[in-house]
Amino acid sequence: MMQNARESGWKQFESRQNRYWLVDNLLEEDHRPLREFYYEYHRTGLDQMSEDPEEGRANIAESMDLLKKVYRTDPSSFALQVLFDAKHQEFVNIFSESFSMEKAEVVNTLSEINPTNSDAYQKLLKDN
Repeated sequence: MMQNARESGWKQFESRQNRYWLVDNLLEEDHRPLREFYYEYHRTGLDQMSEDPEEGRANIAESMDLLKKVYRTDPSSFALQVLFDAKHQEFVNIFSESFSMEKAEVVNTLSEINPTNSDAYQKLLKDN
């Protein structure tokens, strides 16, 4: 319905990075793992960290595989880009207290699916 509006950002042909494509990405079946990641990240990750930080971090690390699925299906996903623009520093903060093996695994995964911020992720390994 909004595609007929005069406001920019709602039309499919204007750009690959606008509200139209964000909504489209979030609703696509290919992006179901992204929706699952959001749930796992907040519910079994951040919520769990208040009681058991190690288990919460482990759950978040495990849920990163869901992001990998989306990336391998659609490397130019605007929804993934929005996620990493908002959360990359949060990921660094969460895993700064992690074990060396877990850090290395997370850094590898995040560097693969979000190369733009790989320098920030690599700093985690230098903090060992």
